[in-house]
Amino acid sequence: MKVKMLHSCWSDKRLENYINEFLDDLKHEGFEVVEIQYRPTIWGYFATVVYQ
Repeated sequence: MKVKMLHSCWSDKRLENYINEFLDDLKHEGFEVVEIQYRPTIWGYFATVVYQ
């Protein structure tokens, strides 16, 4: 399994766009998403994508 950390300081919508772009790339490369975790903090918005 592999992990990709995504981050946005600006907004949750921008992070959503990053996640969707990354998921499109994974689909194109033939990878399968195992899990997505989302964590808003006072420093920004974070997501972890686990794939194989």
